[in-house]
Amino acid sequence: MVEALVTFILQKWSEQLKQQPPLLHGAMKDVEWIHGELQRVRIEREKPVASRLRLLRRVVFESENAIDEFMVSLASDDLNFIHHQKFSIRFMRVRRDFEEIHRGIDECRLKASTKVKISGVSSRFSGECDLVGCEKDLKQVEEWLMGGEKQKRSLISLVGVDDGLGKNSLAKKAYHFMERHFDCFAWAFVSESVNIRDLLNRILKAFYKKQRREEELQEAILSYLQGKRYGIVLDIWEVSVWEELKSAFHLEGNGKIIFTTSNESINLDKEVFHVHMLSTLSNSLALELFCKKSFHGECPKYLKELAHNMVKNCHGLPLTMVTLGGLMARIGTDPTDWKTILEDLDGAQNLDGSVNQYCFLYCALFPKGYEITKNTFIKLFTPEDVAGDYFMELVDRGMLKPIMHYYDSNLRRCRMHNLLHAFANQMLEKEDFGVIHTPKITKFTKWVRRIGIHNGTTGDLTEIGKLNLRSFIMTSIHQLPSYMNQVILSPKLLRVLVLEDVAIKKLPQEVGDLIHLHYLSLVKSGIKALPASIGKLQNLLSLCAEKTEVTSLPAEIRALHKLRHLVVGDYAKRVVLVPSGIKNLSNLQILVGVMIDYNSIDELISLTQLMKLDMGEVKDRDELRKLCNSVHKMRRLRHLAIHMSSSNVKDRSKHQELGILMPPPNLEDLYFNGSLKELPKWVASHNSLRMVQLVGAKLMEDPLSIFCQLPNLVYLGLEDAYMGRKMGCSAKAFPKLRSLDLARMETLEEWTEIKEGSFQKLEYLAIGDCMKLKRLPQGFQQLNALQRLLLVNMQEEFVRRVSIGGEDHLMVQQVPRILVSHKYDEKMRLFSS
Repeated sequence: MVEALVTFILQKWSEQLKQQPPLLHGAMKDVEWIHGELQRVRIEREKPVASRLRLLRRVVFESENAIDEFMVSLASDDLNFIHHQKFSIRFMRVRRDFEEIHRGIDECRLKASTKVKISGVSSRFSGECDLVGCEKDLKQVEEWLMGGEKQKRSLISLVGVDDGLGKNSLAKKAYHFMERHFDCFAWAFVSESVNIRDLLNRILKAFYKKQRREEELQEAILSYLQGKRYGIVLDIWEVSVWEELKSAFHLEGNGKIIFTTSNESINLDKEVFHVHMLSTLSNSLALELFCKKSFHGECPKYLKELAHNMVKNCHGLPLTMVTLGGLMARIGTDPTDWKTILEDLDGAQNLDGSVNQYCFLYCALFPKGYEITKNTFIKLFTPEDVAGDYFMELVDRGMLKPIMHYYDSNLRRCRMHNLLHAFANQMLEKEDFGVIHTPKITKFTKWVRRIGIHNGTTGDLTEIGKLNLRSFIMTSIHQLPSYMNQVILSPKLLRVLVLEDVAIKKLPQEVGDLIHLHYLSLVKSGIKALPASIGKLQNLLSLCAEKTEVTSLPAEIRALHKLRHLVVGDYAKRVVLVPSGIKNLSNLQILVGVMIDYNSIDELISLTQLMKLDMGEVKDRDELRKLCNSVHKMRRLRHLAIHMSSSNVKDRSKHQELGILMPPPNLEDLYFNGSLKELPKWVASHNSLRMVQLVGAKLMEDPLSIFCQLPNLVYLGLEDAYMGRKMGCSAKAFPKLRSLDLARMETLEEWTEIKEGSFQKLEYLAIGDCMKLKRLPQGFQQLNALQRLLLVNMQEEFVRRVSIGGEDHLMVQQVPRILVSHKYDEKMRLFSS
């Protein structure tokens, strides 16, 4: 994970360094030095330094913070000596941290070569209430608690380098032991930004309730503990915190202090000090614990091999086994489900340390069950040079579950399995990657860089504004606090801002200060207009504002020269007016949900990088002609959707001439909503077409006979697209078609015989509002691949014929599902063959 992070930062800043002017020579040398150290760390990272990964992550974070904030200063108008001085001070701190890392690397190598070990061996403890594998651990700690010199303070450190080894669980068992045998006892969690006075107050409060100043607290604790056997558990990262606390506790006293820490390099002089290293569970104990959680006892014989393989994926970490066991208990005992989940877990293990793990954890920041589209995935990771290949690899490994559309063999969206989502949430904090916020969370460590807030109320968000966030993801929040704008705008280094299905009316002008922002999503929010300051977001790559109340974009949008994805409006239902000057957005690859003024349509010819264009409210033939002239120049275009204006669609006399369109060579998807007298000649031979949908075309020539020989067509949708009485096609037609929609064919009376070899891959067929069509075509029973037949608002006679006992039922008895409805949105009646 650290390697992926370092790789990303190196890629990100390599180009930035090349672009800076020589005037900033001194400061840029510092930035280049950090750049070099990141490369060095990436090369030197190896297993002996695994225990220092958290420090390494945080030094990398601090390096990125320093560089990002320096770049903010470069972008401002008030760059001066003070900014350089501030950066120099931070640079010195980063340099010291890197020196410490390199010293640690050398020390770890030395330890590895001489096989030096800290004393203390044990098996491991797992769940808070589970004693599997913890007996020796607990017995050793209890002996230390009760042994030693009665008038000498002693320290006990429970060390677990990896998260999930059970440090806290063992400490809780020890604490319960103290409750039975000690005069007084306290438990304190010590955060990284610890306030000693607050910590002492909490310890004293555990003894008796009173608030005092720090000096008084130390005296009060010393006095209170005089002659008492006491015990304290400190849940900390750095044992050095003890140096600031120990004056409150007599060295000559009958006290036992337990630390839980991930830091194995501990050296405290003049102290009675025990170090207990926690290890992973043996295979047999691990299996016993897993089965205890999964089956509340004995594992069924037919699941033993699968259970054993699942335990392997837990690497002996008790917390992981407890979590996985609890989740499997809810899954049930179906071997098929267990095999599926095991495959997912195997894929998850192979993600460790890779950019794929980075992408996987990022997906976990979205809510459970969230459907993430491939396009969204690509937009999120474009600046990290991660795109569709990583998406497909995560799907192939089972990390993301594909959601296939009946009409398309292409994978366009997916979701994370609930089990993996639970595991990923554990990894988020372990890897310092991010956190899912809940109303119960009020404090965050300063290293939190990504946050997800979902579903329902938000709780207290005031602390979030103090963090160096890079990603803020909020979904399905319908009640926002009054200070929400401050929360959003405070993290000046923000790169990703997602406010999806959020009750926010407008973005403040200050959003323009988020100069690092590269992804802004306002999907289904209450936004009614975008502020003019959006033009200041010079690094913005993706702007998504579909299904909002926005009706037009500000003129300043044309200043976003790096913008690649502009998705607004609500497709055919509502479009957003784009101002003149769109030709300046020469890097655009996706432009969806827009309408463009007649005088500005010619500017589209400059958008030669476009891969997807979805344009609405094209008013007449002249506008269509200008649009087609521009489209011809878009050699990379794969998806084209044209919606004529509603008045034009309703007027059947206004036929459009699509023949003037000379399609780009790689065009795959074509959608046209408008009246056409005839299809252009090129359609029948444009072999790259995969999806075609015509709405309101009102053709006089049978469209099936035109499209039938396209070798790669997988979806064909025809709605009010044909005015003839008969429809059919030749033999061996539609070799790859998977889905066919026929709707509102008001004059269609007969679908002629399906000839041999036709529709061999058809899986889905929908027929709706074809009121004159009396029956299915002869040869329908040859459609052996058909999985679903949907009939919507068809004549009762048509429905009767295909129902059980009807004349045509034999034609459809091989179809697994036949659904009948009187409306497209009505709950459908289901006939089973």
